Amino acid sequence: MESFFLGFNGKMESKSDDLSNFDFSKHWGNKAFGMEYVGSVGQSGGLICLWDSSIFDFNVVVKNRYFLRLSGVIKGSGKRINLINVYAPQGVAAKNVLWGLIEGELRSSSGLWAVMGDFNAVRFAEERKGSIFKNSCASNFNSFIHRTGVMEYGMKGSQFTCIRDNGRKLSKIDRVLVSSEFFNLWPDACLRALPSRFSDHCPLLLSSKVSSYGARPFRVFNSWLLLDGYEEVVRKAAMEFEFEGSPDTRLSRKLAFIRGRIKEWKTETDDKLHQEENLAVEEIDKLEQVMGYRNLNEEEEWVYVESKKVLKEAAVINDLEGMIRRFLWGGSSESSKIHWVAWDRVASPKSVGGLGICKLGVSNIALLSKWGWRFKEENNRLWVKVVEAMHNTGRCWDFIPTNNALRGVWNNIVKVLSRTVVDNMPLRRFFKGVVGDGVSVAFWLDPWVGNETLKEMCPNLFRLERNKKCKVNSRVGNGGGWSWYRMPASSSELEELDFLVNVVESVELNGRRDKWSWLGDKKGNFSVRSVRKMMYDAADYSSLYVLKWCKWIPAKCNVFMWQAVMSKIPTADALIRRNMAGVEGMCSVCEEGLESVEHLFTSCSVALMVWNLICKWTHVQRFFAFSFKDLIEMHDHVGLKGKAKVVFQGIIFISCWAIWRARNKLKFEGIKIKVEEVVSEIKSMGFLWVRSRLKMYSLSWSDWCKYEIM
Repeated sequence: MESFFLGFNGKMESKSDDLSNFDFSKHWGNKAFGMEYVGSVGQSGGLICLWDSSIFDFNVVVKNRYFLRLSGVIKGSGKRINLINVYAPQGVAAKNVLWGLIEGELRSSSGLWAVMGDFNAVRFAEERKGSIFKNSCASNFNSFIHRTGVMEYGMKGSQFTCIRDNGRKLSKIDRVLVSSEFFNLWPDACLRALPSRFSDHCPLLLSSKVSSYGARPFRVFNSWLLLDGYEEVVRKAAMEFEFEGSPDTRLSRKLAFIRGRIKEWKTETDDKLHQEENLAVEEIDKLEQVMGYRNLNEEEEWVYVESKKVLKEAAVINDLEGMIRRFLWGGSSESSKIHWVAWDRVASPKSVGGLGICKLGVSNIALLSKWGWRFKEENNRLWVKVVEAMHNTGRCWDFIPTNNALRGVWNNIVKVLSRTVVDNMPLRRFFKGVVGDGVSVAFWLDPWVGNETLKEMCPNLFRLERNKKCKVNSRVGNGGGWSWYRMPASSSELEELDFLVNVVESVELNGRRDKWSWLGDKKGNFSVRSVRKMMYDAADYSSLYVLKWCKWIPAKCNVFMWQAVMSKIPTADALIRRNMAGVEGMCSVCEEGLESVEHLFTSCSVALMVWNLICKWTHVQRFFAFSFKDLIEMHDHVGLKGKAKVVFQGIIFISCWAIWRARNKLKFEGIKIKVEEVVSEIKSMGFLWVRSRLKMYSLSWSDWCKYEIM
């Protein structure tokens, strides 16, 4: 639970006894803040206070198990301010003792006062719903408020601040109490209960004034280029634009028109990418409003719980992927580093220009899909029979059954198969039954004619069917026949019957067992990898440059080249573009130009000498690279073929990596660069890796130095 106001953030229930080494800068947004905390007792309690050090100067700190007081001045005005963060105990008597302690603090110092947090008490009966109202507790709390003269702002956003037991128990136990001086100084301040997405408490936001920063500026981010449809939207908008007028006005209007189309496309894309989370947020907000005036019915309570679960699952995936991102760029929970490449690019396959790290959300979907596949393939297993007994109720007409009255893992699996869309089709559409003897494939409910079921193709006849769960062998062949409640009569029914007869006549049963085919694979075989590949293939990667990785050098060299070709390594140019302070722009190697990827590897005097020696050693004609991309594709243009070309590609990659290492040693250790030593390092590392990784075991060091490799 949290309370915010005036550059101050109070957190309750930290559930940690020692936070001295925790990095709060990620929560605050920068390092210009102060922090004090009270540790928890076991897993109970714990208080944290964070504040903007440019606004507050606190010089008095009072710590108690149940409250944390900070006193000081507001910079610029010199006004004295006192803030108390509260996490009250459960017992009525213990709370009354706490009220006395806080009252003593309030009387001990002058100035502005604000007491905020979880008071574990309500003032009136209407502030509690679904649980017992304790008159003695409320009376003690009201008496404390009257004695101290503190006041409350009217709260907006929600009637209650604590929601428990799936919405059955509601209460207003979190509040902000201020002194009359505080209230008179900011009479128009607004207290708002924010939505409770991941907690049973609503965060409280106290704003001293309403700020308007004007219209948000429009920005296009490079990560948008990875999204499907971006280029098409821009091209289409440019072609559709029409305007008669002066050229400069036409250009301005055209850019504004394209910008408007991009905004619309981005909004739609975000809605699609986070459709499930957005729907969950809408449902939670709607149901929390309903809770204010009546109890939720059984269906609404189920929706509320499932929506909360969706948000928690998304939060877990985001947290785990955050750990992966920090680890990838050398950071940790205590320290952060620059994330040089967008996560969407990192998590793209290598074949389309990414790093090949799979997104956890995609892996999760693929792994859950496997259980849907196993449910159809392993229909004689005990676990399948248990699932069918629980979920395949009398009126469940789905080929992957689910009982919404039950909660659990199986419902999540079915939901993933239904809601995950690839190529405009949910994953469940990629299941197709292959009829053999027709014993296990359901005639109406399983998709065996196409990627749709006959129930969906012939809805009118399905309503007439007596045995809706019949198998294919009971409707096809010698033992076949129809079992209607009445004979089809309407034009639509007869049209569907004609289609159904043609389907049945085209099928011949054989002695082979029925099986299932996965339409996402050419051979029809299901695998987690095929689901991941299918989901990645649905995205548009046409705008990405694809680096051809060299297989015989270590991954660290390939990753370096992958970053460098995007100018995503910490050159002076890249750091300046990221507004890093104290960066000298000149090349630290030759001191003759702005240090960029292009300069450092293609036009720097040291790099040119290295390439000259590499050409002499490898017996290739001296080359000139005008860009870094020219350099990494040079092995295709020096007249080499087969293994010789593969070896030369690796030498180029190793050379770039060695130049970068030499640059770093010069910059950070003061070790001067000697071109001969750089080339020697390239040769020695190349020899070690080409023998072991390219399996050229017969190659000797002397032959390698003469570059007699064939």
